[in-house]
Amino acid sequence: PVSAYAASKGGVTNLVRQLALELAPSGITVNGIAPAAIRTAIADGFYENDAAVASLLADIAEGELHDDEVTQAAVKVAERCADLLCADPSHAMTLALTRREEDYLYAHCTNVALLSMRIGIALGYNRAQVIDIGTAALLQDLGMAMAPEEIVSAERTLSPAEMGVIRKHASHGLYLLDRFRGAQFTARFVAMQCHERNDGSGYPGGHKKAQIHRYARIVAVADTYEALIRDRPWRSACHPYDALEKIIRWAHAGTYDTEAVRGLLGAVSLYPIGSVVELSTRELAKVVHANGASFGKPTVLLLVGPRGRPYKLPEYVNLSQRPDVTIQAIVREVPPDLPLAAL
Repeated sequence: PVSAYAASKGGVTNLVRQLALELAPSGITVNGIAPAAIRTAIADGFYENDAAVASLLADIAEGELHDDEVTQAAVKVAERCADLLCADPSHAMTLALTRREEDYLYAHCTNVALLSMRIGIALGYNRAQVIDIGTAALLQDLGMAMAPEEIVSAERTLSPAEMGVIRKHASHGLYLLDRFRGAQFTARFVAMQCHERNDGSGYPGGHKKAQIHRYARIVAVADTYEALIRDRPWRSACHPYDALEKIIRWAHAGTYDTEAVRGLLGAVSLYPIGSVVELSTRELAKVVHANGASFGKPTVLLLVGPRGRPYKLPEYVNLSQRPDVTIQAIVREVPPDLPLAAL
């Protein structure tokens, strides 16, 4: 039997409703699910971006880039991210949020940039603003390059003193960006403020919402979600649904910005892209596309029929257009014979 648990019929759904999650019309036109050839091209562009980000951050840390070169290189990566998101936002997000990376920092920066931009799209920002958000998000953890490797890669919970060292990376990032006259003003704000929290519980300044740049509030949500769903040396990854539930609760408590969390829901849906779910029809399906304000009704790919037999030809179903079908549960333990690898 499939091990699953009842999805958000109670507390989380109520919290989402209390947050008044009404999505604004998008300022960028994005396509739905793209043809296979375009999805292959998106994958190629995605991994090219990884290499570009690794090179960019390494060159900055080593002082190889000067003045406007930093902005030009980061903007070029952000523009490519925007193109990937416009071609097929869900496929781009699936690539970002379900892969297992070798270098955490470089992959984390790329993923946070993509997710931050997708949140911006969901909230109705225009292309220039979305690229601005992405550029800042790419550079937000730059200061981590100056943190001692033995602390960054420690396979245990850090001591208070070590956490203090890690928290200095915000100031270090600002220092590095200040070396380049071409670095964006917003990138400086985001580097310094993306670990601040609306209720003043963040660092380094303990600022509250009114003092935190709106882009930093978006990147904070993207950074937290992306970090939660990753294995780290001292803890296992959260299931994407659990990570989203945590963030929704934190937003309700005033820690995170509700507008940014609204955008996150619009970007990945209440049932995050890549999750396997059980439908009211007793079929198993994989979430492949978020449907904006219909955050509880994503597009899914049917995988297994009600009698437990995998479909030979999986079918896409847009649940926002099927009032008769609902998601009943998130599947925790995916059956080993489920045809996920081919998706």
